[in-house]
Amino acid sequence: MTSTTWKEVLGTLVSGEDLSFDQAFWAMNEMMSGTAADSQIAALVMGLRVKGETATEVSGMVKAMLANAIEVNLDRVAVDVVGTGGDGAHTVNISTMAALTVAGAGIPVLKHGNRAISSKAGTADVLEALGVAINMPTHALSSCVADAGIAFCFAPAHHPAMKYAGAVRKELGVPTVFNVLGPLSNPGQPEASLLGCADLRLAPVLAQVQLERGFKSMIVRSSDGLDELSTSAPSQIWDVTSGQLREYTLTPQSLGLQPATIEQLRGGDAAFNAQVVREIIGGRKDGNFGAIRDVVALNAAATMVTYDAAKNSERFGPVSDSAIDRIARALPVAYGTLDSGAASSLLDVWISVSQRFALGA
Repeated sequence: MTSTTWKEVLGTLVSGEDLSFDQAFWAMNEMMSGTAADSQIAALVMGLRVKGETATEVSGMVKAMLANAIEVNLDRVAVDVVGTGGDGAHTVNISTMAALTVAGAGIPVLKHGNRAISSKAGTADVLEALGVAINMPTHALSSCVADAGIAFCFAPAHHPAMKYAGAVRKELGVPTVFNVLGPLSNPGQPEASLLGCADLRLAPVLAQVQLERGFKSMIVRSSDGLDELSTSAPSQIWDVTSGQLREYTLTPQSLGLQPATIEQLRGGDAAFNAQVVREIIGGRKDGNFGAIRDVVALNAAATMVTYDAAKNSERFGPVSDSAIDRIARALPVAYGTLDSGAASSLLDVWISVSQRFALGA
């Protein structure tokens, strides 16, 4: 049996053929071991982009990322809510606020994220501005979930080998498979997740990846390009929580939500977005805060539904029910968490716990 080579991998892509799982794993592993040249990395990701990435290829690359990651040993069922980024909309940090809402409702959250790449403020930037210690020891994250109900996996701390792709990503300046690998590579691999994908072409691929891996996930994208469920336009949902891939289109009106505009959801720098977080989880509803509150509750509700499926609890109905019906049943829980102050209290606890673990490092 001959060993895989770059000539074989790139030749396969040049001929317009798909890589096997093993070829994709090999190429990503070479990249993360630091032995791949920048030209080989660029040729790989652009070859995949031009041909169109398959679920098999993405799965192989995810496995390589996780094989080189500093993992988190979760001791409970948990959920992640994360997006690919790259939508260019510069909204407030919707997934961050949704994560706080979900955790405030008593659902364990292990959130994966990074600093801003294409936006003004990424999850890490905003959490840092709020006082959360984002660089706490990786081995303490499971304990942080147990003590605070939530923890944050800072991507560079868990995927240090991704540094070898950094220069290529910056120089290419276009979305590639790298944009979707991060959301799939949470180092704790929580069983449930709401994954936002700005690229319509790749959203169903991510859904197929999660289906084949046995995760209870929803992949979401709004028709105006947001990598979340939106109240500013209809949203598409690729739902694999039932063990089958089912697709839905959700409109804000179908859930009794007031349609918003992108402008109402627009954010700013880390300090600005952190203040918005405080206002929303503090129950503020006036002006644009009402629109932001609705989109946060919507995404939190969908995240709760994926956790419900992972736990087989049927709190929001059986997985055979439509995703939209289950989200509708979860919405009052999300709003209640925001209005009761539970999400705000959760953040205060998280800040304290994360700083304690960071000081003890």
